[in-house]
Amino acid sequence: MQKRKLYIYIVVAVFLIGVIVLYQRSMPQDLQRIEISEASVATKIDPRTNEIIEKAQFIECDDDKIYACLRLLNQSENTELTAKLFLLETDEGYLTDQEIMEKSEDLALGIPQNIVFDFEKPNNKWIGGRYYIIFYAGNEPIATIPFEARLE
Repeated sequence: MQKRKLYIYIVVAVFLIGVIVLYQRSMPQDLQRIEISEASVATKIDPRTNEIIEKAQFIECDDDKIYACLRLLNQSENTELTAKLFLLETDEGYLTDQEIMEKSEDLALGIPQNIVFDFEKPNNKWIGGRYYIIFYAGNEPIATIPFEARLE
């Protein structure tokens, strides 16, 4: 009789542990969607590896192209990454907050990678002033990079 009670207690304990484990697994996990180690603007990159060769906080108005670079450590889901280029203020002091260009790329789950978006000079010349690039994962902003275009 004692052994039978012991077996019943063991079965009930194992059942309760199983219920608790299943309940915890069904709870949503608070995962960080994207982990970024670096966000920067560059004027030169290695096209094979997307590694930055020359970072830039300031660009020349006649530069043909700039690169918006993100170094991702991981992401917890497949998502679309978008980079939007904005002109904030011209050298003459005009505030615009005008979106100039947008580029997008699909990201695969969990792979550390260097993402590069290239932006060619708009209308054949960068307007002197302050710009910024906002990166979005889906519709959520995840990083912002400011830079300036200078007349020289």
